[in-house]
Amino acid sequence: MREIRRGPVVGTILVATSGCSRASMPMLNPEGYVGRSEFELLVITTAIMALVLVPVIIGTLWIAWRYRSSAGRADYDPDFTDSKLISGVTIFVPLITIAALGTMTWIYTHRLDPYRPLGTTERPYEIQAVSLDYKWLFIYPEAGIATVNQLVAPSGQPVTIRLTSDPMMTSIFIPGLISQIYAMPGMETRANFLAENPEQRDGANAMYSGPGFENQRFVTHILAPEDFAAWTKGAAEGKSLEGAEAAKVEERLDMAYYKKLVVRSDGDPITYFKSVSPDLFQDIVRLYMPQYHMSSLPTGAEYMGAN
Repeated sequence: MREIRRGPVVGTILVATSGCSRASMPMLNPEGYVGRSEFELLVITTAIMALVLVPVIIGTLWIAWRYRSSAGRADYDPDFTDSKLISGVTIFVPLITIAALGTMTWIYTHRLDPYRPLGTTERPYEIQAVSLDYKWLFIYPEAGIATVNQLVAPSGQPVTIRLTSDPMMTSIFIPGLISQIYAMPGMETRANFLAENPEQRDGANAMYSGPGFENQRFVTHILAPEDFAAWTKGAAEGKSLEGAEAAKVEERLDMAYYKKLVVRSDGDPITYFKSVSPDLFQDIVRLYMPQYHMSSLPTGAEYMGAN
């Protein structure tokens, strides 16, 4: 896993924000490579813009003080029309600023490509997510289980979420863990993340998709590998996650049950499905895109070999 090289500015701000609560300010307490890279970009772009903004503010105050009516200065020139220095500053400083911001955005956009594995040869753990009105369905194909409004993932292992939605376009957002990624009917998008430590974060639909969308939220639980393995085994037996809200338990999620689940509703409880029909995610996407075929997930080694 590539480590982020933080400069003095980034390090200073990280120290300054370290006392902020994860719950109250999750964006200032990033977890994993993706979250930290996004925070690093935020800090760098803010610093670049501050290099322009701060001198402008200071200069404005200085001019107001220097040329105030009561100053009585004799160097005021009402016929002043041109200055090569001022012209150069007003032309080249914005150009340099735009170039710097554009360069950083280009670098981080490619570094944070949602489809790009996170620089590890380990095959990511796959979770399939379907955004519904107004709830989230998460399918765990390796474990053969599914959950509603609760996302559980292992720490210390790359995770890839395949995303789609039914019936309208939405987006998934877990502040400090993954950025906002859109989910669209008939399409598969992806989000990659790797959380080093067990923790809990809130996730949501971050795009307006109708009245009630603000309640389309879920809790993300990152568990140690052994705890995650125990959870998948327990979920297949209908056991709720220890320390979390008790879940409603259903036997099997197939297309017939899915058609009832997809009906618009609000305030759905956390629900566990002890088994899931194979290829259900693919069948959901094919409701809108019949020619869709699910491709296998690449490892980091396969990605780097192709590039």
